Amino acid sequence: MERYSFMVAENYETREKIMNETIRTYWRDWAAIVYLFICIVDFFIAPLMWNIGMTMMDKEVQLNTSRWAPLTLGGGAMFHLSFGAILGATSFNRHKENKE
Repeated sequence: MERYSFMVAENYETREKIMNETIRTYWRDWAAIVYLFICIVDFFIAPLMWNIGMTMMDKEVQLNTSRWAPLTLGGGAMFHLSFGAILGATSFNRHKENKE
C-alpha cells in the first residue's frame, strides 16, 4: 500500500513529494515498458494489420503497394540507438543509486 500512498496523502506538498519520489524511482521501468510497446507495435502488430489490409484490396493495389517498413528503423535506427543508450547507461549506473 506504500506504493500508492500519494493518493491518500493529506496535503498537496506531501502528495507531490511522494509522486516525485515514485517517478524518480520507477522512470526506467516505465521507459522500458514504453520502448517494448513501441517495438511490439512497429515489428508485429502494424505489419500484421498491414498484410490483413492488403489482402482485402484489389489485385492492382496489391501489386503497386510496397510491404511494411518499420517506422523506427528510419534514420539509421536512431530511435533504437537512443533508447538503448538511455536505458543501458542508466541501468548500468543504477547500482550506485541503491548504495546511497
